[in-house]
Amino acid sequence: NLPLSLILGSLAAATAPGGTTTVIQEYQTRGPLTSTLFGVIGADDAIAILIFAVNYNISKVLLQQGASLQIYNLLGRVGLEIGGSIVVGIVLGLILSFILPRILDDDVKTILVIGAIFLCGGISQSFHMSMILTTMTMGIVISNIRPHRSRSYFVSINKFAPPIYILFFILVGAKLDVRLLPTMGLIGLIYIVCRIIGKTTGAWIGGTLSKAPVQVRKYLGFCLWSQAGVAIGLAMAAQQDLSAISEAGRQIGLTAINVITATTLIFQLIGPVAAKYGLQKAGEIRRIPDA
Repeated sequence: NLPLSLILGSLAAATAPGGTTTVIQEYQTRGPLTSTLFGVIGADDAIAILIFAVNYNISKVLLQQGASLQIYNLLGRVGLEIGGSIVVGIVLGLILSFILPRILDDDVKTILVIGAIFLCGGISQSFHMSMILTTMTMGIVISNIRPHRSRSYFVSINKFAPPIYILFFILVGAKLDVRLLPTMGLIGLIYIVCRIIGKTTGAWIGGTLSKAPVQVRKYLGFCLWSQAGVAIGLAMAAQQDLSAISEAGRQIGLTAINVITATTLIFQLIGPVAAKYGLQKAGEIRRIPDA
């Protein structure tokens, strides 16, 4: 199934930074692998979203009845989704960066940031753009224009983030159809094995081409196994959108969200262990936490 393969392949590119950064902080790692890892996991999700935008639009064209894969039509869709998302994110980020420093009340700042996030999401949904890429671009602009001041904005958002995380994963759990898990065992197993191979070999190839240190080439891939928020969010968006196209689209979306949800549980268990192994083999662990 080519559309399903394209979607799962795109989702496999995303990496969850949480598990890896926790290992880095817990073991106080230092060295070339740690430095490279921060840069990779920072850019990884943004690149995964771009890959997903291209492959997802190809899948939509393939699924539509009687539609042929016309390059101009495809480029137009991808250009709107990626280019439009980046433009909207930059514009809203610049507006917020101009307004927020002029406001003294922290509560008002928090309300403005929340309002901008909702506005960002609403524009993205109305014009069929990537909500994740738009909000990510807005955050990048805000944090880079005034790095020192922007920290307080994100700290204020974190105060109410936990309930949102809980609701997010409740919605994910509600979409998981346990009756489909036995029939998806082989797909899930192939996905896990191929994602691990892709991460490790891809990191090695990238490290070799960039002439990175030996420990980076050999062990960076082990630190990129974790999978969570972005992959799940994209899978949920795909499932909702594909369901409106056709019954085949609904089945593909349902399969994608179930595969990603089930494998995320596994990757979140083995990801931190693999990251610790890679950092330990690279000789960058400075501290062993107390038992």
